[in-house]
Amino acid sequence: MPRTARRAMRGATVNRAVELQRKARKEQLKQMLSRQRRDSLEAIFEGDSGADKEGVPQVFREKLKAAERAWIALEDLKANEGRDKDRTTICLTSLHDECRMKYDRSRRASRGGTFLIFFAFYAAVLVMQRNAFRGEQVGRSIINYFVQTKYPAPTTGTRWPDQFTTVCQDTGLSTPIPSRADCQVPISEMKGFLDVVTKGDLWDWLEQLFIKGFYKTMWENGDPRGPEQINKWDLRNRPIQGFRFMQRRMEPGAVTRHSVDGGCWAYNDGRMRAFAPECYDHMGYCADGSCILMWEDKRPFGTFNEPDKYTYESFKTGYSASYPREYGFWKMFPVTDVETAQQYLRELKQDMWIDKATQWFRIDFTVMNPEERLFVTMQFFWEFDYSGLVIPHVISDVYQVEWYNWGNQLDVLRFILEIIVVLSWVLQVGYLIHDFIGFRKEHPEMGLREAYNRFTQQESYSVLRTIQLFLFIIVFGMWGFIVFDPFNGKIRVFPNEMDWDGEPLFLQQMAGYIRSYFILNGVITFLFILRIIQLAKVNPKFSLLSESLDNMKYRLMNFAIVLFTLLLFFTLMGMMLFGDKVPEFSDLGAAFVSTTQILIGGGGDPDDVGRTMGGGAGVQNG
Repeated sequence: MPRTARRAMRGATVNRAVELQRKARKEQLKQMLSRQRRDSLEAIFEGDSGADKEGVPQVFREKLKAAERAWIALEDLKANEGRDKDRTTICLTSLHDECRMKYDRSRRASRGGTFLIFFAFYAAVLVMQRNAFRGEQVGRSIINYFVQTKYPAPTTGTRWPDQFTTVCQDTGLSTPIPSRADCQVPISEMKGFLDVVTKGDLWDWLEQLFIKGFYKTMWENGDPRGPEQINKWDLRNRPIQGFRFMQRRMEPGAVTRHSVDGGCWAYNDGRMRAFAPECYDHMGYCADGSCILMWEDKRPFGTFNEPDKYTYESFKTGYSASYPREYGFWKMFPVTDVETAQQYLRELKQDMWIDKATQWFRIDFTVMNPEERLFVTMQFFWEFDYSGLVIPHVISDVYQVEWYNWGNQLDVLRFILEIIVVLSWVLQVGYLIHDFIGFRKEHPEMGLREAYNRFTQQESYSVLRTIQLFLFIIVFGMWGFIVFDPFNGKIRVFPNEMDWDGEPLFLQQMAGYIRSYFILNGVITFLFILRIIQLAKVNPKFSLLSESLDNMKYRLMNFAIVLFTLLLFFTLMGMMLFGDKVPEFSDLGAAFVSTTQILIGGGGDPDDVGRTMGGGAGVQNG
């Protein structure tokens, strides 16, 4: 045999011997491990706790304990084999999965109980912080004081029977005699806030109702009021500072024609320009005090003798940069001097302070109710639409003067509940961290990032819980900012007014922060509802509904598409038929909402939702 062949055979023999040796060692190790596991399992079943601690990995010990019942059932099945025909074989894998599922449900049910307790305390805290019922009562009383009151409008009065339809009768006669001189006929029309449809109506409302209603210096019997009772409406609500007029103005169409939304100049092109040489576009999103669309006119304006009498100014609304500045044309009015206020108002009216360039006009002030310990920020504002429509609005925001008064039992109780909510949140975060650490112990071979990805893919993991716990961090920060606001440290209190370090005090910005705080809590409450629906799946009976909806989601989607298509068709029909006559069908969004309300049996009289005598109004309580 050649030397090369002998070498090859010898090498193959050596390799085979090495491979056989490796297999033998592997089999020996497997037998040793199997014997060790079997001995440990038998020791566990027999109650030997010492064997449970020595030589057996922690993960394997937990799996052995979980399989104890399965092992006993299997041994019992073998012992009774052939004796009982009703017995059947079982699958250990399925049994393990079933045990795992029941264990997860049991754990989620126990966690769900603490979660529901957390939600109960959280809801109680929100209700006490909001104080919605008393706040709505105070806000509505102020709105009724200015909105529901009527005044005789002198500029709109005409003699009967041109204006009125009532019959004037002579004494002792049953036949109407309109021509008799002794027939008493009113010469003016009674109007209110919702009846303001022109700029003339606005000036009348300010002169006849607002100024007289804001300044209260005399009692009903004619006696003068004391310093502590001046401007106290209905002996309950009192403004802390004078009010402020503020407006935003729009550049004419000759300037805005280069803007994306500047269309009025192009609409009046050609021969129409001779009839309408000047036009104005409309600034959007001005109701909150900041016009973010179109070109704002910041140039000074005034009278013929004083063309720069009124200038564009900024107003500092708070302590630091966290409080934004307000910009516009405004006029401050005193808190108690009614004669000066009337003089200011006559001057503004004489100077045509509200003219064709005015896009938005607002009156804002803050009222305090000491009985309820509440601040109420009021905003009366009018939008001057380029269609000629004058749209009045009212917005009120209510919040407490002091959030923590240790002499008040309700404040003390709320503080205790807030502490419980914080501790419950910490407990929920602890549960989440504990679950992740346990998952890491079960899978030590995974890296941190891989373990986190696998952990979030588990059925027991809820992304809603993670988002909710994170939002609570933002809520806690916002609440701390509201309670420990440095702006409050410089508020000075006098018998007739309050100010902020010598400057006028307006609390609209703080009211906006508080409104944002409760809006975010509304989002968290919605997440609570979704989490409760998830926890309902733990109970097999409660889970039937969610599972049924999950199985029907595609069929429900088909039905929703058909229903939406029909609603859209009826919406377009409503706009085409009477969109130019009924405000509820004047645009696509409002028409769709109105059609949906008709479908579900809602809706109401248009006069009840905002339209009065050709004008528009919206009253909101923030």
